[in-house]
Amino acid sequence: MSLIPVVDRLPTKPNTWEVTHSDSTVEEVTVARADEPTVAGTPINKALFDNLQGDIYTGVQYNTPTYSGNDMVLSLPLTSYESGKIINIKSPATFSSYPTLNINGLGAKTVNSMLVLNKNYSLIYNGISFDVLANDVIDKFYTTTNSSNSFSVNIPINSYETNLIIKIKANADSSTPTLNVNGLGAKTVNTTFIANKEYVLIYNGSSFDSLSAPQIITASGNYELLHSKYYCVAIGGGGGVGKGTGTGGRTALGGDGGLVAGIFTPRASTTAVVVGAGGATANNQAGAGGDTSIGDFVAYGGAGGKGGSGNTGSASNAPTPGVGGKGKGGAILEGATPVQEGSSSTWILPEGHTIEGVNYGKGGDNTSGVPGTAGAVILYPLF
Repeated sequence: MSLIPVVDRLPTKPNTWEVTHSDSTVEEVTVARADEPTVAGTPINKALFDNLQGDIYTGVQYNTPTYSGNDMVLSLPLTSYESGKIINIKSPATFSSYPTLNINGLGAKTVNSMLVLNKNYSLIYNGISFDVLANDVIDKFYTTTNSSNSFSVNIPINSYETNLIIKIKANADSSTPTLNVNGLGAKTVNTTFIANKEYVLIYNGSSFDSLSAPQIITASGNYELLHSKYYCVAIGGGGGVGKGTGTGGRTALGGDGGLVAGIFTPRASTTAVVVGAGGATANNQAGAGGDTSIGDFVAYGGAGGKGGSGNTGSASNAPTPGVGGKGKGGAILEGATPVQEGSSSTWILPEGHTIEGVNYGKGGDNTSGVPGTAGAVILYPLF
């Protein structure tokens, strides 16, 4: 894309117009605007078009600066640096330290990132220097290779920096992975890898944390959720064991909590979450598990078991096992069975998603009588 040259009109007789009458005679008249505006408005002139073309040119096209050493120079139709101004550039070199950028002779400003040759960067001026708003290094998922738990990936970066963000796609499962980026050395990754799953990792100065790791909520309260969209799994509390009474009485197991899976979008700065408690055990009729809820998602608790009674010399009454809970919820992620009755062994989730912990919402299952386990809300960031 190239700029269209714009020049101001320079009349020798300003505000003069030629009028042709019906009899074909011609008369020159001077016209002055007399509408007495309350707002003068913006003049349509060269300065306006230069400004508009400058916004289009700097905000859409990736321009390659010239450089000497660590200093870049770029010619663009700008007259000043303004906070919030976005400049798109293609890096002319690989810089091992923060370079500077001087646009149109307005002064050299630091770019707060190391740049890689021929990579595109969107820079935003913060009033003092340029921050990297986006680039085609961090906006791409790179697939790893591995030998056992040692993973490697080639991403065009020059060093590990605190708060460096990278995106990878794991090629294999690992419960204790390390990651070596671009031969810079192996670093511990503080999450597990699942084959073919994508991860957003942030370097904390010594190892990689996962920004895409699930947030597991096990206590009721108001929570600040930092991402704009999540894959949500809500699990109700499990029912308790109903103990048999009398000689020969028989116990009944509690039902598992229900499960709801689907897309959850936070609607406020904080989100109320209720986590269902596990049902208490009791003689005869045990307690039901509590309901778990977040937004429109509700996973009902499992019913408590009802123990059978018995007496010496006679057969016991048949016990009644607790019934699994159910659930209701919002938008559904493809591949999931959204509303499922309590039975954690049959819960169906999309590929790449797993229940983080097998004991959430389990019905009491010990014949001596145990309570059900509490439910949980598990949130997988979808960004």
